[in-house]
Amino acid sequence: MEKVKQKLGDARPDRREIFSVPNGLSFLRLCLIPWILYCYNQLEATKLAAGLFALSALMDVADGAIARRSRRITRLGRILDPVAGKLTQAALLVSLAPEYKWTFGLAVLFAVREIVAAVLRRVSLTEGETPVGNRWYARAASALISLVMLALLFFEEMPEWTANVLLGGCALAIVGSCGLICRDYARTLKGKMEPRRKRKLIKNAVLITGWAAVIAVCIVFKDRITVTDIVEHTPRNSLLAAVVMLALFALKSISVVIYGSALYAASGLLFPLPAAVLVNLMGTVIMVSIPYSVGAANGAEMLENLFRKHPKAAMLKSLRAGSDFFFALLVRLLGVLPGDLVGAYMGASGVQYPAYLAGTVLGMLPSMITFPLMGMNIRRVGSPEFLISAGIQVAMSILSVILYFVLRKKNREEKGTEHEEN
Repeated sequence: MEKVKQKLGDARPDRREIFSVPNGLSFLRLCLIPWILYCYNQLEATKLAAGLFALSALMDVADGAIARRSRRITRLGRILDPVAGKLTQAALLVSLAPEYKWTFGLAVLFAVREIVAAVLRRVSLTEGETPVGNRWYARAASALISLVMLALLFFEEMPEWTANVLLGGCALAIVGSCGLICRDYARTLKGKMEPRRKRKLIKNAVLITGWAAVIAVCIVFKDRITVTDIVEHTPRNSLLAAVVMLALFALKSISVVIYGSALYAASGLLFPLPAAVLVNLMGTVIMVSIPYSVGAANGAEMLENLFRKHPKAAMLKSLRAGSDFFFALLVRLLGVLPGDLVGAYMGASGVQYPAYLAGTVLGMLPSMITFPLMGMNIRRVGSPEFLISAGIQVAMSILSVILYFVLRKKNREEKGTEHEEN
């Protein structure tokens, strides 16, 4: 922390810094953001929004030029200038998403790059090194994004394929600039970090980037990830169809956009019941093993993060009293926590993998059978097969809710008893 303070110096800007012309332009750019969004989203005045965005970009160029020429580059300005530009671009990218679906994925990539850069900047300061500045590749990527957004705003009738090509170029620019940022920080920190910390930093950066990319793709295609679309886009060859389904199960383990029940039902539409159950069984093994592996690799640090972000996860700790197998089975029967969260907790807390896998698969087995049956009989909702399968699912849901409230009450009583004893 001392190294960080030494590099940052006194963070309190004086009055001359705050009211300098470059900083005033940056403040104005921040104030323009809501007006740009209001013009585009509420007034539907696309050309006016484009004009305000262009004005903001010109002010960005002007404040930098004025600061360099007058030698009034301040600490506050180094923060305000990039923040104003990035917020303007990010807000407009999200606003354009309903018209151009790729812009939301681009916004996710944009956010990932900024997170990676912020983490590396923090690490650099911690190690006593000067952070990498706003290099030419970052400025080039930012300029390209601004030009493409202006084009999308001005030319409303632009063909979809042209917009996708332009947005794809922006995505490549963002990924490329992120890679160059990582390269420059790797050179800066070379020999400064312990090998263990360096490996952990690289692993986390790759993991965050990979997950964000998958989530971005899923968000872009979320309207197509339905039971019907899965069936329509799956190969007719049974073996290839099974491979595609297993890949989707793997994707489900790291994405909240795809529902496991949709995959189970799709198997019933693609295969005979025995084959559908087998594919679901194999897919479930893949789906629950990946989060477990992530949790096992991160250990105590992930446990701490889980408890902080998900208060319900603390209840899992109180349920683990005996066999790992029955613990995994009980948690899956409860079904009140996301599957990836449960898997990560099990891996991080040291639950034995064979016991975890057996208990998890047994707890999810009824769904592996009932959902394919409902999928096979989706056009005969009054058939006994569909009604019985749906009834079993409803009964399991009710049972899980009852079991959850019983265990929560028991947990509260135990905490009350411990408090009275203390």
